[in-house]
Formats: sequence, structure tokens, C-alpha cells
Amino acid sequence: PFCSRLDFEVAELALDALMTKKQTSWLIKLIRCVADGSEDFCLRDYKDLRQTWDAVGKQITLFQCKTISIQYAKEPESRQFDFWHRPLWDWVTDLLKDPHTGPHFHFDAQRLSKFDGESFVRFIDEPWSANNFWNFQV
Repeated sequence: PFCSRLDFEVAELALDALMTKKQTSWLIKLIRCVADGSEDFCLRDYKDLRQTWDAVGKQITLFQCKTISIQYAKEPESRQFDFWHRPLWDWVTDLLKDPHTGPHFHFDAQRLSKFDGESFVRFIDEPWSANNFWNFQV
């Protein structure tokens, strides 16, 4: 029933990797792009893929590991936990520099309203700050 050995191997990979219907369709779509010549495929092997991901990872703020100590009331000794995080300032700077995310940040307070057919009615889209930013900035 398979048209080619490659068709079978792709189907076998999807089955072996427990890919969902969506993932399998995505894989087939990618293979079709290469097959019809509309896209180039440059990765050669797992090592090449890993090196590419590592190179991409160095372009953004890296995660850092800190060990935190927690003392529980019913335990004589504190427990140590590894806490992985990105320095907030560096991470936000990355987001602001990114042309896909940066333009969507708003730092000026806004009062939003909509027209209900007769007049403009104010609505609050950030209940955690409401008027606080507006009052501070004005």
C-alpha cells in the first residue's frame, strides 16, 4: 500500500515516535516542501542539529542555576534545590530588541474606551493596575 520505501519509513518514524496527527501532518508537509524544491534542507545529522540549536541558544539570555535553601518546620536540616532562571533585566532586554516582540510592549499609561452607539465608555483591560499607572504618570 505504500508508494515507496521512503513513504513507509516516514510512516514508521511517525508511529515509532508516537507523533500526533498534527505532528505527522506537519512532518509530511515539510518533506513535501523539500521534495518539490520550494525549500532547502541543510541539516545533515543529529550533531548538526544540536550545534545549530546551541548557536541559537547563545543569541539569547541563558538560563542560570542558583541553589536555594529551604528550611521546613518539621525537618531538622534545610533542603537544597536547584533553581533555574534567566536574569530578568537581560531577558526583557532580549524581548525588547526582538523585532517580533519589541513593538508590542507599551510603557505609557493608557485609558481605553469604546463607543457604545451613544458615547464612549471606558473599560479596564489590566485590572491589576487599573488607574495606578495613569495616576502615577499624569
